[in-house]
Amino acid sequence: MMTDAAAIIADDEPLLRFHLKKELAEIWPDLEIVAEAKNGEEAVALIAQHKPDIIFLDIQMPGLTGLEVASKSSTLTNIVFITAFDEYAVNAFEHGAVDYLLKPISTDRLEKTVNRLQQRIYSQKAVDSQEPMPDISQVLSLLKHIKPTTKNYLRWVKALKNEEVFILQAEDIVVFHAEDKYTTVITQKNNYLIRTSIKELESQLDPDQFWRVHRATIINVSAIKSVKKNIHGKYYIEFHNIDFKPAVSRTFADKFKQM
Repeated sequence: MMTDAAAIIADDEPLLRFHLKKELAEIWPDLEIVAEAKNGEEAVALIAQHKPDIIFLDIQMPGLTGLEVASKSSTLTNIVFITAFDEYAVNAFEHGAVDYLLKPISTDRLEKTVNRLQQRIYSQKAVDSQEPMPDISQVLSLLKHIKPTTKNYLRWVKALKNEEVFILQAEDIVVFHAEDKYTTVITQKNNYLIRTSIKELESQLDPDQFWRVHRATIINVSAIKSVKKNIHGKYYIEFHNIDFKPAVSRTFADKFKQM
């Protein structure tokens, strides 16, 4: 079913907006993304301006939350919440007339959401349709009492190489190493540059997967080949197919003493 519709994407993660927009273009070519919002206030203003058929709405955003935006939006807007709530919590959506996408967003789940939206919008736009718009007040009430179970860690990194921008999956990155004003991003295939500091990255990355081993270095634990100690008791980390062998400072050495 091919249905023309207009949508807004509201999420404070630019890379999530980028990837969602890209996947929607492939799954639903007739869907027009008329605007993007990076916070709740922008979302409210853009909804009032464009009056979209759909808004893809992150529940956790700066300023107004997605729930607050939803409560202020027109009843003519179909809402798809983007959420980090666990499977139990999102059951609240299943019995309501809104839809949801659980982070990280899978293509299969997005396709199901698109099918539901197309059917709903087709019914709403039918000439003789008297179908009322869904009442989401009950769902909003339930969600106000539910808190996310997991933090949203950095999943993509926008990095530069030879004046070209690349989108890297965080799990494919082996090392972040700070030098001067830049941080080098090392993968199995290439090196890239970003401006994000090691301190900022440490707060954004999953601590179970990425360990800070030096004031200037964060490593991907799953990429470690071996950890060696020299005659002075200093640890060095080796990776597969990478020449760079970062040293572990005394501050972070305890992580490796039991290995």
